[in-house]
Amino acid sequence: MFRGKYEPYAEPALATIRGLLCAGEEGDSMKRVGVVAVAIASQMSHLHEHRRLSQALTSPPPTQQPTPHRHQQPAQRQPSRAPARPTPRAATTPARPAEPVPSTSTISGGAGDIDDSLVLRRAIDQAAATWHLTRDEEALLQDGSVYVDKSKWQFLFQDVHTLCVGPHAPSLYLDVAATFAAKATVIRTELARSAEDGFLLRYREAFSKYRDAITYIDMACKFINDNLLHQDRAKKQTRLSSWNRVHDLGMKMWRERVYSPLKDILLTDAFKEVANARKGLSTSEHTLAGVLQSMLDMCSDLDQPATVYTCDFEQPFLATTRQQFMEESRAFLQDHGARDYLKWASAQLDSELLRSRVVLRPLSQPKLLDTCADALVRDHLDTFTTHAKAMLEEEQEEDLGRLYDLLTRTGDVQMLTSEYTQHVTATGTARMDQLKQARNLTAPTYFDAMCSLHTKFITMARDVFRGDPLFLAALDRACTLVANFDTAKAPEYLAKVCDQTLKRSSKSAITEEDMDTRLKQIITIFSFLQDKDVFQKFYSRHLARRLIQQTSVSEEAEQDMIGQLKAMCGFEFTSKLQRMFTDVTISGHLETEFKSAAASSDEPLPTNMHVLVLQTGAWPLSSSSDVVLRLPPALASCAQRFEQFYQAKHTGRKLTWLYSYSTAEMKARLAKVYDFTTTAYQMAVLLHFNHATEATVGTLQEQTQLADTTLARTLSSLVAAHVLKPQQEGQSLAQPDAADVFKLNTRYNNKRTRVRISAAFQKETAAVDRQHTRKAVDADRHLFLKATGVRVMKMRKTLHYNDLVQEIIEMSKSRFKPPIPAIKKCIEEMIDEQYIRREDGNRAMLSYIA
Repeated sequence: MFRGKYEPYAEPALATIRGLLCAGEEGDSMKRVGVVAVAIASQMSHLHEHRRLSQALTSPPPTQQPTPHRHQQPAQRQPSRAPARPTPRAATTPARPAEPVPSTSTISGGAGDIDDSLVLRRAIDQAAATWHLTRDEEALLQDGSVYVDKSKWQFLFQDVHTLCVGPHAPSLYLDVAATFAAKATVIRTELARSAEDGFLLRYREAFSKYRDAITYIDMACKFINDNLLHQDRAKKQTRLSSWNRVHDLGMKMWRERVYSPLKDILLTDAFKEVANARKGLSTSEHTLAGVLQSMLDMCSDLDQPATVYTCDFEQPFLATTRQQFMEESRAFLQDHGARDYLKWASAQLDSELLRSRVVLRPLSQPKLLDTCADALVRDHLDTFTTHAKAMLEEEQEEDLGRLYDLLTRTGDVQMLTSEYTQHVTATGTARMDQLKQARNLTAPTYFDAMCSLHTKFITMARDVFRGDPLFLAALDRACTLVANFDTAKAPEYLAKVCDQTLKRSSKSAITEEDMDTRLKQIITIFSFLQDKDVFQKFYSRHLARRLIQQTSVSEEAEQDMIGQLKAMCGFEFTSKLQRMFTDVTISGHLETEFKSAAASSDEPLPTNMHVLVLQTGAWPLSSSSDVVLRLPPALASCAQRFEQFYQAKHTGRKLTWLYSYSTAEMKARLAKVYDFTTTAYQMAVLLHFNHATEATVGTLQEQTQLADTTLARTLSSLVAAHVLKPQQEGQSLAQPDAADVFKLNTRYNNKRTRVRISAAFQKETAAVDRQHTRKAVDADRHLFLKATGVRVMKMRKTLHYNDLVQEIIEMSKSRFKPPIPAIKKCIEEMIDEQYIRREDGNRAMLSYIA
């Protein structure tokens, strides 16, 4: 295809390329070629070409002793392993080209300025004289024993450059393609001749050598790749625009002339290798991996290089894998049962994962694992569901762990979380029903049951299910259902447990570490309550009594509890609780000032008095239910002087004495001296017996001004404590007559010297407080729902009726679960009070009224 002045450059270049394809069979030679190629690729320049032509001009004439061609090394420098060859003979100088050389520039030679066309003609003559030497070199390359040194590589780059600068790039490209095609045909013939055992290995080795060879040839043809093909595509010309890079061209020849004819043999052996590996037989996984990688490499010229690999290998491989594991899994499950199947399925997935990392290409690994998951796990989910229930009931944690690991790897763990939620819910509900039927469902038993349930299954979630957030969330949902089995009682139970924990008691002392643990358990159970506002009401009442009666374990513990409630529910939830502590602190300072002022006055206080001034809006105390009480003269004087002191400091404020929350400490000299702690009503009754050992009911009522029912309850509590006794046996205590007489028990005896006399009507008071609390909760909820609705409408301006209901539910669920009828009632009140109105055209649309 090459004629004229470029013919001497074409044949040496093509011969070297053909030699490289054969030399690729020698790994060491190709490594040296690659190093030299990379070093030379950056040395191309037109100046170097002119210098080579200049040197050809000053060389001896071709008719004399022939000068070694640029592809021939001197005899003394040839490697010792190169075979001997006859002395080359001079070739006949080809006729000078008829067409003139287009270049007219001059270069500097050894004898002055020389015409460039003359330099080029002399160079052509010199190249033609040594053409036959290039063919000898090609024979050496065919044997694979030649050493390709730097000079030969350098001349190859220069020859390709010279041909491409001229109008022969397409011809060179076609000749390179023909060379690749011929070599690929030879390889195919050799592989087809020995298509027996070891075929995959021979195929992989042949491809590896071929790939290395075309990689180095691609380097030598860098000028074609980076300049001609790129420029032609950029100019949208058609001569080279549809052609591939030299490397992609070589891979295309392999795909068409080697792979396609041998595809059936190749894939059959590949699938046999996979089957043998699964059977545990000896296989060469790296050989198979190389074959599969070649299926991707040989498609580098395609827009989607993975097409052949996917269609020819991956899809049949995945289909075969699914069918195989479907049959094996059914047989194993039927023969060995679910427990052994879990071990076997995990082992199969592990082996397939390891094998896929070595053999398969990365794009196939997730597809293989998903296929195995379908056959080994997802097809048997119904069986797993049945056995999961039994495993949870029997607490087979080891088997549950295996099942969890298996489902996690396949993404089907949701089935197990559902069973886990149902099991926890059923266990907790059964325990609550058991306590309820035994009439032993109290605040302590409720709390212990919830703590036991949560501790048991949180341990399972962390140890068996690896602390999976899905199982932790499932446990929270189950505990929420159990904790709110009775929405009316659950918040009250937990608030009472808090009171028992934070209230000082002589029965049992709790350490600081146990206190922290207990408070964390309380907060955990509190997080499961739906009606947190009900808990807040009961908790605030218990806290008020602890602060008033000074029975808290410690202020630090109280503040710690409030801090944890604030962290979970926000500042608004605990703002009133915090103000209660502030009032106690301020009252302490106020009492100190009052006592200092009384001590510095002319008239000291007749008795010691401790006063707490409490804000009405912060404390859950009601003065409406308080009864009238006439204080003894000494206390009445102290109370009057304190009111005067407080009014002087805070003009316009009104003080209301809450006697039902007041207590007194008294000394009683009976059989021995006792310290009594009593209510204010009990104190007023007992102080009357300083002047007489007996008194009628009428006299006591006149002295104390107590109501009949309150006085009767007070007398009943003192009789129950054996401090007083009725004059007649069988005397009515519930409704005593005014003439009934009660005597002081002067022979009162108790092992303790400090005695707290409990009120007989405490249970009735607790019931009344519970009713008041419920009413207060309902009132607060009503106001909260209305305020929430107004805030939503003020922000949204216009909203559909149903959307407003959903917005209110969403904003209220952190405090309580509002019933739909209550929300609708609040919306109607908002309309009546002209906060919002219905649209005229659409009654379901609501608008905010500014």
